[in-house]
Amino acid sequence: MSLPVRLATEADVGAIFSMRRAREVWLATRGIRQWPIGMVSIDHVTTQVRGEQWWVLAPPAAELLAAMRVIWSDEEFWTDTPGKAVYVHGLMVGSEHSRRGLGRVMLDAARGMGLDAGAEYFRLDCSADNETLKAIYRGYGFTEVGRKDFSGFSAALMELPLSPRTARATTSGCCSTAQGPDVPHPPSAVEG
Repeated sequence: MSLPVRLATEADVGAIFSMRRAREVWLATRGIRQWPIGMVSIDHVTTQVRGEQWWVLAPPAAELLAAMRVIWSDEEFWTDTPGKAVYVHGLMVGSEHSRRGLGRVMLDAARGMGLDAGAEYFRLDCSADNETLKAIYRGYGFTEVGRKDFSGFSAALMELPLSPRTARATTSGCCSTAQGPDVPHPPSAVEG
């Protein structure tokens, strides 16, 4: 069964914001320094949805399963980094839908968007001390290529070169089963 990843509309704002807040709480209760509670407002999400940055996994007439921001430049984290790239921020899967491979469905969709746009790289970031999430991204094919330090926070910069050949290798190597590890919480640390 193919799951529909589609561009978010204003009707999705409340569900995206609610999922985001739930994931912030989930992270905080586990002592994971990824997204502070209240970091992103509903107005911020609304502006980003209007800017066509949010993509959602939501079957017709069903609840939101997962969401992510897809952007085409990220100077806040990837300063002076060469190459055309697709960037993912805010990737999240609803807690009741985790461990079903939906994080990988979202990553596959973003990678496909990058390939379609002729991007050379697929980039994202996560807390530099979040070893679990970095391992998940390495399992997908990303390599940690740098670090960006902020006041009180360091982000690991993760990159995957894109080409039709690497897309086939990544898909066959990790994404052919829904039993593989899911992205258990959002990769981005700061919403831009």
